[in-house]
Amino acid sequence: MKTVLITGANKGIGFETARQLLEKGFFVFIGSRNIENGLQAVQKLNAEGFSNVEAVELDVTDPASVRTAREEIGNKVSVLDVLINNAGINGGSDPYTVLEATSDEYLNAFKTNLVGTAVNRQQKVDTIF
Repeated sequence: MKTVLITGANKGIGFETARQLLEKGFFVFIGSRNIENGLQAVQKLNAEGFSNVEAVELDVTDPASVRTAREEIGNKVSVLDVLINNAGINGGSDPYTVLEATSDEYLNAFKTNLVGTAVNRQQKVDTIF
């Protein structure tokens, strides 16, 4: 059975990607910054009849969180076949327009959507997963 980790998979596009990969027979790790949100996503998928799914706490902006997730997944499977970097935020708690955004909102989005993925890639994917 192929394994996949999807970052930010507790809702939206990541959640739907997880559902579709489960339908194709993958074992899916739901990466979520908030483990409770990840566990809720797993419960929803379980209610749909999927059992090959597990939540993993993972904040792509935190190298310690990435290492912990890597160790947790590595204790369960010997190979991660697919990594989908889906995690992303708008930087604020509410939707906003370019004209309304603050510098903090831009920096939060930049840190998660670009830096988190780029830094983890620099650390060489084969040593991360």
